[in-house]
Amino acid sequence: MQGNECLHSNIPAERIRGILTLHDITLTAFARAMNMSLSACHYLVSGSSRITSETAVRLSYVLGGTAEQWVRMQYEYELSHVKVDKRSLSRLATTMFNPNKS
Repeated sequence: MQGNECLHSNIPAERIRGILTLHDITLTAFARAMNMSLSACHYLVSGSSRITSETAVRLSYVLGGTAEQWVRMQYEYELSHVKVDKRSLSRLATTMFNPNKS
């Protein structure tokens, strides 16, 4: 994907790469701006590491958006890849999020 296509990606690493590509920002300049090691930024941009709350705050300041948007994008991406066989689970309670229902 090129920069403009990556700007609309729901994959956090692709979105970051798209912003860097669009603005012609090197990985070294990105790492310096994020006050993170070059290797940590490489793992972030390659998708090998996830966006933590702290990283989200840094990204919001350095690249824009809010920390909440960055965290939400990471969790939505992760949730979309979770595979759980619900048949192997047992329901213990149904009232945690619906206290008025039994």
